[in-house]
Amino acid sequence: MSLENFVIASSSVNYQFMFNVKTILLYSVLILFLAAHSFGAESVFLKGANGRIVEFAGVRSAGPQGLILLMQADGDEMLVGWDKIDLEDLKKHDKIYSAYQNAQSGRKTTLNLGVYEGAMSQDQFLRNLKAMLLKEDAYKAPRMTDIEFDRDLFNYENRPGDYVKAQRKTEKIYLEYRLLMEEFFGVKEDQLKTRITTIPYGDETYRVIDFSSLADRSKVNVSRLSVIKYFADSGHESYHDAIDWFTGNDLEFQGIVRELRDQQKVVNQQLLASDNVKLRYSYLLGQLQKHFTNLGDSSTMEKSLPTDMRAFLEEMQLR
Repeated sequence: MSLENFVIASSSVNYQFMFNVKTILLYSVLILFLAAHSFGAESVFLKGANGRIVEFAGVRSAGPQGLILLMQADGDEMLVGWDKIDLEDLKKHDKIYSAYQNAQSGRKTTLNLGVYEGAMSQDQFLRNLKAMLLKEDAYKAPRMTDIEFDRDLFNYENRPGDYVKAQRKTEKIYLEYRLLMEEFFGVKEDQLKTRITTIPYGDETYRVIDFSSLADRSKVNVSRLSVIKYFADSGHESYHDAIDWFTGNDLEFQGIVRELRDQQKVVNQQLLASDNVKLRYSYLLGQLQKHFTNLGDSSTMEKSLPTDMRAFLEEMQLR
């Protein structure tokens, strides 16, 4: 039904994205199915100043300027001024009329009627998502020998060549280890306990790094957001060492996968946004779940991993 004399102020955002057609169809069917079962709330019928009764999917809030409403569950919000509403008839709606009275004193009232009941706005979802991602999980930290261990390096034959080889190789392994500890775990070099063997031979002194690890603990707390930002940047020098370290350690990412799955349910069942937005959010949350699960299960990194991580950060305003 036309809004006739109702004054509407609305805005829309266009989202452009490309991914596999089958994936689009799958997520579209899922979202439509869940939406049909989630937004079964009763409509709100309001009488306009012109005498016409209009059906609204929901009423979010009231303020001095009027009501924030939804014409359709998947549509854009609109502002309807008080002068466009039959205020006498509005008395039939106790909560809305009480909010109208509060508005006359300059106060705003959250109503959450119709589809808004139990639903979540896009802004609230993004705030909740960020708060969840700022929480930390404990990750098992490697030792230097977990990066690479070559027993032959320490089988010296009292030859300078063996010492040179051991010194250069252990320096290389230590550098890789130190970068991983700093870039992913946020551990500085002075927090590492490192053992160095000094070998004098002739006029030379060789330094062989035997071992290095965290001085006082085996696990490090890292925020979920930091983890996502790390894997979004494949330019990290320790990137592939991190992939190798977490391969087979699927338990390490259980926490973040579980939380991402919960957020995906919110998108599919509670989020008040256009189908395009819900489709995009649900897709990216699903992609991150898949990537983190695969990191623990497989030594093969999907090429789309850093791209999807970056897209997630951008879309969810987490840069």
